[in-house]
Amino acid sequence: MRKRYCLPLPPVLAALVIAASALAVVPSPSSAQGTAAEARPYLQVEGGSHGAFIRRIDVAPERGLVVTASDDKTARIWSLATGELRQILRPAVGSGDLGRLYGAAIHPTEDVVAIGGTTGRGTGEHRLLLYSPTSGALLAAFDARGGDIRKLAWTRDGSLLLAVYAGDNALRAFDRNGVLVHEQPLTAPSYGLAVSADGKAAASSLDGRIVVVTARGGRVAPLQTIRAHSDQAVGVSFSPDGARLVVGFRKARVAPEVIDVASGRSLMRLAANDVVDGTQLSVAWSADGRRIAVGGSGYNARKRFPVFFHDAATGAVVGQQDVARDTVFDLVALPDGAVAWASHDGTWGVSSAQSTALAIESRIADLKGPETLRVSRDGRKVGWTFSWGSDPATFDFERRMVVTTGGVARELEAPAPDGGSGRAVWQDTLQARVNGRAVELDPAEVSRALDFFPGSTDAALGTSFRLLRIDGRGRIAWQVRTAGEVRSVNVTGDGRMIVTGLSDGTLRWWRASDGAELLALLATRDGRWVAWTPEGYFDASAGADRLVGWTVNRSTGEAADHFSLNRFRDRYGRPDLVDRVLQAATPVAALDTAPRTARAGEPAPATPAQPPVAGGAPAAGAPAAVPASPLDAVAAMQFPPVIGPVDLAALKPGAARLDIPVAVRAKGDVQIEVRVDGRPLPEATQQLSSTPGPQVATASLPAPPPGSLVQVIARDGNGVSEPMGFLVEPATAGAAGPTALKPVVPVEQPPVALLPERNIAASPAPLGPAPLPAIAAPGSQPPQAPLAPGAQPRLYVLAIGISDYQRKEYQLGLAAKDATDFANALRSQRGRLYRDVQARTLVNEQATRLAIIANLKWLSDNVGPGDIGMLFMAGHGINTPTGQYYFVPYEGNHEQLDRTALPEGAIRDTLGRMRGRALFFVDTCFGGNVVGNFNTASRELARMANDLAAAENGVVVFASSSGKQLSEENDAWGNGAFTKAVLAGLSGQADLTRSGRVTFKGLDFFISEEVRKLTEGRQTPVTISPIGVPDFAIARVGSV
Repeated sequence: MRKRYCLPLPPVLAALVIAASALAVVPSPSSAQGTAAEARPYLQVEGGSHGAFIRRIDVAPERGLVVTASDDKTARIWSLATGELRQILRPAVGSGDLGRLYGAAIHPTEDVVAIGGTTGRGTGEHRLLLYSPTSGALLAAFDARGGDIRKLAWTRDGSLLLAVYAGDNALRAFDRNGVLVHEQPLTAPSYGLAVSADGKAAASSLDGRIVVVTARGGRVAPLQTIRAHSDQAVGVSFSPDGARLVVGFRKARVAPEVIDVASGRSLMRLAANDVVDGTQLSVAWSADGRRIAVGGSGYNARKRFPVFFHDAATGAVVGQQDVARDTVFDLVALPDGAVAWASHDGTWGVSSAQSTALAIESRIADLKGPETLRVSRDGRKVGWTFSWGSDPATFDFERRMVVTTGGVARELEAPAPDGGSGRAVWQDTLQARVNGRAVELDPAEVSRALDFFPGSTDAALGTSFRLLRIDGRGRIAWQVRTAGEVRSVNVTGDGRMIVTGLSDGTLRWWRASDGAELLALLATRDGRWVAWTPEGYFDASAGADRLVGWTVNRSTGEAADHFSLNRFRDRYGRPDLVDRVLQAATPVAALDTAPRTARAGEPAPATPAQPPVAGGAPAAGAPAAVPASPLDAVAAMQFPPVIGPVDLAALKPGAARLDIPVAVRAKGDVQIEVRVDGRPLPEATQQLSSTPGPQVATASLPAPPPGSLVQVIARDGNGVSEPMGFLVEPATAGAAGPTALKPVVPVEQPPVALLPERNIAASPAPLGPAPLPAIAAPGSQPPQAPLAPGAQPRLYVLAIGISDYQRKEYQLGLAAKDATDFANALRSQRGRLYRDVQARTLVNEQATRLAIIANLKWLSDNVGPGDIGMLFMAGHGINTPTGQYYFVPYEGNHEQLDRTALPEGAIRDTLGRMRGRALFFVDTCFGGNVVGNFNTASRELARMANDLAAAENGVVVFASSSGKQLSEENDAWGNGAFTKAVLAGLSGQADLTRSGRVTFKGLDFFISEEVRKLTEGRQTPVTISPIGVPDFAIARVGSV
């Protein structure tokens, strides 16, 4: 068996006619207001599902909509039927609590959802925000007349928006225009609010009082105040007739109480259930009046957090469902007797007494259990569990892979929270003590995790929102505010760093001497990972650089935009800096961020972006500046344009015009591009004027093909926007065009329990193309015309494989045969899936640099709309120290890559320009040490794959391996492991549904499993595709 040492890959509806005109709609982005902290961008996790506690959920069953509000500073709109994510609503954010959301309510009749929470700081004005759940557009914002909203509700007639507060304790009512209609002070913070069908509303307070009012017809009138049997009243819900209330309590082992509204008399307390401990604070009375659902922080012997269903007449438990791994914080009754629930573990779902019909899960780790975080002595290898009781996972910065098998590595050390002598009281307490001294905590701050420094009495303490270093006398040496609850703490064995696990699913590294943040790592349950510094330098596996991004407040100060890290891959994709930060235990600001010097014969590296620092460079001869803080480093970052939101309802069957708002931040031309199913429509490309600020592009849209994905992107001097996309839903019988356009959120859909889920979404990466000679392609033809409706597509294949190089020390075994076999397998598809197949092979001495360039042009020129183009490459691939990828042709020389090899830009440009669908199969390797130090980390493979699969390139990438794995080949197989699996899949084994067709997603699944089996787990292929691009067939099997 031979191994190929793999290297990174290169980074890289009919006609739409777009006309543009500059419009001064809103203030220029340069007129940003607010505090300096609010003006700077913030790095946030974005994995499709919420990345922190879900505080509230509301449902509009008749419209099939769900809204959730979270501590991750977003609200999200979902499909009630499928759990599909429809929109992400982003208010303005800031450090600490600023932007956390605690209220969400869907208007009963209008296309409006209200959002509120901690949307102001100090004496700043808190805002209530109204969005369209359909388009995601911010419709209005107005003064909330107080801070820290804890729940919102519309009256049943939709005339009033009600809000309760935990800071400015009150019940307030606003009309649809934001005018304050009623204000009633409350005697304690309020977390509970309910409305009844007969026009009443009830607000609970933590002192046990329940205020009941009438609220309808745009008016509010007090009715009475009821005293519950206990304090800490939180959840409230009316019976369907409005005659009774059920109240839940934030107090351990206190059962919910049913109260008669008219008399205020307690009718009963619900029966005990089997929770081990915790509260029953969430309640919902079923629509038919027969059941009361209860949830809270109570967990059972299975360490799950259930929803109980009680008989409303007797209080007895009649059913229960284990739904979450943390507190069930909110419940909403549905018409069919089920409830929608939301949990602190970032999940939500729908359950009845008999079953859970839907559960939207999270990809991130909950990192509970302070003892589960284990760290190597130097901090470069870590272990954790994704959830309570799950198998251990590890990540090693040397291998750059998430491993979930093999148990806990011996070199990983657990924390020592008592230092062996019981010197601390710290676990889940409001009254922590370290080294005999009480730690000063805020009133609601809970101590969660602790570890002592090796050979020292100093300790690191994690709480609800801080990391502290406590010295030997129990005093706070330093403290930092964290992005979430600190659930685990581990001091490295060399004492240089502290590693923490946060509630947002991230592991963070901190310098032990002063608490400076060094690095963050997010690993997902499907094995992807992304690591980044506070300044935004990052490294990521394939598909993972979309999981984190910058959130930037708009100039109005009421909403924000989000840009995933892959938008900055060219400037900030710096794996070397990730390594150096850990090696030096020093922030990026104190390092020399210039790239390593290129070796002789390599192209001179372009200088990568430095972290932008306010004030510019010092004058020549000036003393060295004090290293800038991460806050200074990101304050002046430049961001690409923003597209949308768009009113898709304006597009009717047949030709129509669609206004596309574009916010421009940079001077210079802005180019608008349109792609259908990931492929470009060059005739739709349009230049906007160079004036910074809001502009509007108007698209003329004849009926696009049903089932297609349409995406619009904008690019300027700062980069490429996130795509604005929508799916064209099929027309109903007799309709002239699409019946609806469904927005597509540019993030991955979260996992949905009880539904089959296979993640094959995409991402991007960095790099700049090298110039290529202009060479006419042999036999090139004019671009093909679009296919007639219903016609079979054409297939164009270019397969390149080099086993016998001009330099004999570069020799490989089966690469040429792999390319030949791949082309032959697809030639057999002529007359099956494709009406014609044109396949070219370049093997060994045929695969010169000039020949490859010429045939890439042939491929790009000939693949027309509706066609499919495939590029297969097997041979040597080399990355320079700066990350630039080169494919080594037959006569290539690693000492003169710029003159003898093919740069990644040529691959990206070829595949990105093709009018039809583009697929790239790549197994580029070198053997042993024949090219010396060019055996760079195979993570670079992910950088190229991420780049090609970005929305602006739209390529489906099949890569032979991941991390620093080696691609294997074996004469007994007749091919490399990757190619053998591809050929078997195309022959029909990847037809997983027995439909007679092999789709690209089916092939992905088959290849992944088959290569793992062939190599006994040593090699893991990676497939990545543009987010939202529908699955499509690439081969037909069986009889023609």
